[in-house]
Amino acid sequence: RIAADDDGEEPPSDHGGDDEANGDDNDDLTTSRASRRTAKSEESLDASLGGTSAARSTTSASSMGTSAGCSLCGTRIKVPFTVLTLLAMAVPVTLLLVATLWPMAVAGEDLALVASFDGLSRQVSECVSAMTYEDYTLHDTIYHNTPVSRAAYNDARAVTDATCDVLLLTELRAIAVRDAAFDSQRDQLARTVRELAVQRALMDSAIDGGNVTAQKDLLETMRPAMQATIFRATNVIARVAAVVKSETSRFFVDLNLVGITRAKLWMAASTGNAYLSTATPTKEETLAFIDAASTAESASKSVEAAASPAVAQLMATWHTLNTTIFMFETMRGVLAVDRTQSLSVAQTTAFNAAMHAPLEGLRDIETQTVELISDAEASRNAVIGNAVLLAFGLILSLVATVFLARQQLKVQHAMETQKDRVEMTKRAVAAFVPRFFLN
Repeated sequence: RIAADDDGEEPPSDHGGDDEANGDDNDDLTTSRASRRTAKSEESLDASLGGTSAARSTTSASSMGTSAGCSLCGTRIKVPFTVLTLLAMAVPVTLLLVATLWPMAVAGEDLALVASFDGLSRQVSECVSAMTYEDYTLHDTIYHNTPVSRAAYNDARAVTDATCDVLLLTELRAIAVRDAAFDSQRDQLARTVRELAVQRALMDSAIDGGNVTAQKDLLETMRPAMQATIFRATNVIARVAAVVKSETSRFFVDLNLVGITRAKLWMAASTGNAYLSTATPTKEETLAFIDAASTAESASKSVEAAASPAVAQLMATWHTLNTTIFMFETMRGVLAVDRTQSLSVAQTTAFNAAMHAPLEGLRDIETQTVELISDAEASRNAVIGNAVLLAFGLILSLVATVFLARQQLKVQHAMETQKDRVEMTKRAVAAFVPRFFLN
């Protein structure tokens, strides 16, 4: 070939089709180069758009992983994971809320029932106080008939009429309207009040006539009527304790026990005053005091054993007071007094003073028991407040979850829109670049 070139002649070709083959190779080479340029342009475009198509697909799939979907009537519904998390947590939260609110609702209902008897418990306490003091002033009027003692008796009767016949019966009638279980209590108390009114009228006639013997005889029949009124009133509280099923019902039992004990001690004070006020007490007067004193001391001890811990502690403290100890010693010593000698007024006055101080202490215990019942309304309001607070917190959680899901849907929609734009740009550029380089 070198020689041929030197001579200016072309060397002979071994294959006649080499020229055509070379032409085809040139076409293939051009096409391969264009393809490589297109791939490089796509790679550079992918790099400028944030990675390869596969990477973007993975990124898109991962971005779509914040929601789950389901098909409904051919429509694809996407549910954010925030909503799914809420639904997953809603079951235990709801169960916990129900487990919390259900006892609170039951406790609130019980406390509301207890609070509805608050006025009744107060009126019973006032009625017992008024009735026992009327009994005391009646004995004082019979055995020490003076204008002062008669005025005190009239005032005591007026207070008894206002508390027992008006306020207590009015409260009891209102309760009987919503609870038929108190119908019999209302009727029995009204009946005893009417019977007591008859005995009072007879006693007034005997006092006005100055017939002391008739007064003492009427006292034997009037005393049971007064005791019946007191015990009917306290039995109303016992009935309340049977209606109220919560733990607070024990306070109604305590109020009943303390009220009965206070009434019995007042009876002991009245009969003891009568016993000491006469030079020669009759058998009935002696037995009346003995019965009242023994039952009063027994009742006071039974209260401490049967009452709730709070009231039992109050009664235990009351029993350790010097005035209480002196009262019981005085009652026991009354029967040991030599009745062959006349008693001075100072001795009778000392007995009355010894009885009154512990009775005031029992009155304070009864008042504190009524306050414990009154606290039920405050407890009910606290329970209602806690329930409202829990419900409000749940509502706020739901609202916050809705807003969070709504914001996540907005972000997801923006990401999908941006992804679609990137894909459209990629397809447009990928279709344009090969034609540009081919041309």
